[in-house]
Amino acid sequence: MLGLRELVGVMLESEGLNYELRDEGDVSVISTRNFTFKIERSGRFELIPASGPRLTGFALTTASSFVRLRVHDSSLNFDYSHFLPHIEKCSTLHGHTATVSMEVVGPLGHGDYLVDFGQLKRDLKFVLNDIDHKLIASRRYVETSRDSQVTLRFVGKGGEYVLTLPSERVVLLDGESTAENISKHIAERVAENLRVAPLLVRVEMSEGTGKFASSEVLVLGSRERP
Repeated sequence: MLGLRELVGVMLESEGLNYELRDEGDVSVISTRNFTFKIERSGRFELIPASGPRLTGFALTTASSFVRLRVHDSSLNFDYSHFLPHIEKCSTLHGHTATVSMEVVGPLGHGDYLVDFGQLKRDLKFVLNDIDHKLIASRRYVETSRDSQVTLRFVGKGGEYVLTLPSERVVLLDGESTAENISKHIAERVAENLRVAPLLVRVEMSEGTGKFASSEVLVLGSRERP
């Protein structure tokens, strides 16, 4: 069996990430450039990112053997429109076709598998279908939202844009609708919906041809198969 402290260290090393490990009494502290992870012997932990809210919780031990699964095929794609006012070329409304691949990392469960490949693809497709052929935009551009409609206003190439759409055709993100943030949104949604919690969910998406962004979500805790 492997403690949470060792588990996080193994995961960081497997990804080639540098970290510092030190003990402060009964608390182990793992520090990287992006976050600090404090773990008590009882299993209680606190994740302190460089920016954003803290996460606290309680974790159990897990097996020391990990596997990595990857799904990718031509059916894992979606079309979307967006705008990025801070980038002149992208500051007008435009669209892309994105292809998506996903990896999950975790311990072997009952039956010597992490998650069924078919179920993994279905969980990913569920999220992709929810954003397919929609406008993806930052919440900061919402002017009004009422009567099942949302109006967005922004200044882009050529002047001011005002867009009014049915709310169901808009996906709102906290940040800009960059490929980085969209891939993060997908990874977080998949992690929420998986029937079994892996340790890591990584999503890579293309933005058009030859351009890719990827995001990783660390999953802390456990979820049993139904």
